[in-house]
Amino acid sequence: MCRFSHSQERIPSRIQPTLFKDGLRRLALDPPASEKIVLYLTDIDKLSRSWSMEAIWSAPEEEVRRARSYQVPGLGRRFLASRRLLRILLGHHSQKNLENTVFQKEANGRLRLEGYPLSFNLSHSGPLLAIGLALSGRLGIDLECRVEKETIREVAPRVLTPSEQSLLPPHDSRASLATFLQYWTLKEAILKSSGEGLERDMKEIEVRVPPAPSPPRIIALPETYGLPLEWEVGHVSTGLDETCLAFALHTA
Repeated sequence: MCRFSHSQERIPSRIQPTLFKDGLRRLALDPPASEKIVLYLTDIDKLSRSWSMEAIWSAPEEEVRRARSYQVPGLGRRFLASRRLLRILLGHHSQKNLENTVFQKEANGRLRLEGYPLSFNLSHSGPLLAIGLALSGRLGIDLECRVEKETIREVAPRVLTPSEQSLLPPHDSRASLATFLQYWTLKEAILKSSGEGLERDMKEIEVRVPPAPSPPRIIALPETYGLPLEWEVGHVSTGLDETCLAFALHTA
């Protein structure tokens, strides 16, 4: 069976010092996910401080145009730095030079590379960036952090089924924030894997997130998503407070 290596020494020496001294972390997954999926997490603003402006802005024309369209200072640079890191990691795991590669977009905006052998996905929450790759199937990931109590009251009825809402701890508790993030990120990861993004009503997906160490599971899916047993889902510890990262891999 083909597996991802767990050795950081496989990172090419020309990028290893820049990547790892400033906080790009490869997150630990439990088997069997660890044999199929690799996840990275970083603060892209901090990570890219040592990169030259030329390196960051030497991007495909379409990406540079998009970066210049951002009105909030720093967001354009963050966007280009994220794409640069994505190319570095995709190139490392495929042993290809993808420095000048142009990404294509699916109808919902999901990135893809024609002929690339691995499934990949990325997710932002402020400066935090998660990048995931899978050996096969179709991978979706979602990263969220620092959800306010008011957000739970407002968003939960729109994204959770009545039975899921009944399982949330009291709204004013810290446990409620953590549990809500687990449900929300898992559902978004499934949507991103499906290719539909947020066009699909989240309440058409029903999941359960039992207390650790029991893994989450899918209860119900739209018919076009296949069977729950065709999916592998889970959460990954980020080591950060009030931060949740979920993955969903459709293996069929």
